[in-house]
Amino acid sequence: MSPTRILVVIADPHGGGARYVVSLSKVRTLGEYHITVAYAAGGPELIKATRQSDYLDYIPVSLPRAAADYSDLEGLTAIFNRNFHVIHYVGTRAALYGTFAMKLSEPDECPYQIYSAISLGLDRYPPGRKRSLRLAINREIARQVDCVVVNSDRKEGVRMGVFDDSRTTTLWNGVEVPTFSETAIKAAAVRRNLNIRGIMVLFVGRMEVQKDPITLLRAISIVQQTRPGLELVMVGDGSLESEVRTFVSRSANRGRVALLGWRADFADLIAASDLLVVPSRWEGLPYVLLDAMAAKKPVVATRVNGIKDAVIDGFNGLLVDPGNHEAMARAILDLAGSSRLRSRLGKAARSTVVENFQEGDMLCRLDELYRGGREQVESHRVES
Repeated sequence: MSPTRILVVIADPHGGGARYVVSLSKVRTLGEYHITVAYAAGGPELIKATRQSDYLDYIPVSLPRAAADYSDLEGLTAIFNRNFHVIHYVGTRAALYGTFAMKLSEPDECPYQIYSAISLGLDRYPPGRKRSLRLAINREIARQVDCVVVNSDRKEGVRMGVFDDSRTTTLWNGVEVPTFSETAIKAAAVRRNLNIRGIMVLFVGRMEVQKDPITLLRAISIVQQTRPGLELVMVGDGSLESEVRTFVSRSANRGRVALLGWRADFADLIAASDLLVVPSRWEGLPYVLLDAMAAKKPVVATRVNGIKDAVIDGFNGLLVDPGNHEAMARAILDLAGSSRLRSRLGKAARSTVVENFQEGDMLCRLDELYRGGREQVESHRVES
């Protein structure tokens, strides 16, 4: 049998989308596939993964947040005419463009379509017109595809009539569990290079409204009044970077906040840290959260969909309401002040990842989905 031809369409050039492609490059049965990645703009991780694999191709496409004209769809429509067995849309914008482009294309046979619904945005949008529009878009996409993949919001999506339970499956994000003999050496080097002598609090994420770095900075301002030696390291860039730098420059403890921009060695930074903070206002299931938990690091995170599926407050991390910088400060102080608490939560966090969120398990499930899609396409061909 010829390799299964798969097209993965990803609109967001950063974060989870890029990590997903990196994971794809590790599929053990990759020789049975030929995967083409249609990507809005190549992030460093993505380009590295595709260049290292003989089975992944990379094609840039235009997937703007607002379609300017029909030409935005022409490139994607032309790609669809290459006759893929499976098309996998990662994220709502990718699926919105993709399902529309599919209607305009003329492939020889209809592919099996998968939609990874990162989040319904129930935490992002209060009840009202914006939430109703978001749900309506997801409902229409789900109607157009063969399978919907979620890592949060499944129960709510089915209850609200957005997803058909019989065509919806849960696929948790997964990460590699690091070996501590390797990370300990790198962690010590990172701390020396950054001149970290006290408690190191880490943030890794895009400087965007969703990730809410300003709330974290407000929390750290409170924390450093009690623990002036505590140091915050922030990794990432984005539209709020200027606002973040301005906030830090005006802070009394600006020398205790390091803004590193985007870094490829975030795994080493996680190993060097004492705790990770994820202050997001809404999420799917962030990879960086799982990375930190796998590395036995305690986390302070917001009580939003996706995160709540992995973090149990007081058992393997601490949860606070999004936007509540005072509660976030208290949680950080609790962890900074107790090595015993950090150790207990960190051990439980690692066990949670080992049991539920390993990359190998995610890739096995993904392999099943792609194989099943190919089989369905072949069966339809025989019937016709």
